[in-house]
Amino acid sequence: MTKLEKARKFLNCIKKLSKKYDLDFFCVTEGASAYSMKSVDKNSAIYNARQSQIKWEKENDFDPNEDWEAKQNKTVKQICEDLFGK
Repeated sequence: MTKLEKARKFLNCIKKLSKKYDLDFFCVTEGASAYSMKSVDKNSAIYNARQSQIKWEKENDFDPNEDWEAKQNKTVKQICEDLFGK
């Protein structure tokens, strides 16, 4: 498994856990980032961190709108087991 694949699986696990616990988040790893915001609060740390990441991605020729999560449809349990073992 490549580092990018590991990063995306890790972030997918975090995203699914955030839904389970009804929490917003923003996270960056080597090669991937993910976030969840139920409402746009321009004063929140999550919003501002995401805006900074969008700027960085554009400056470094990455697509800030890439939806890599749509390619992964595993359950939280499957993703976490892939990452951390059973």
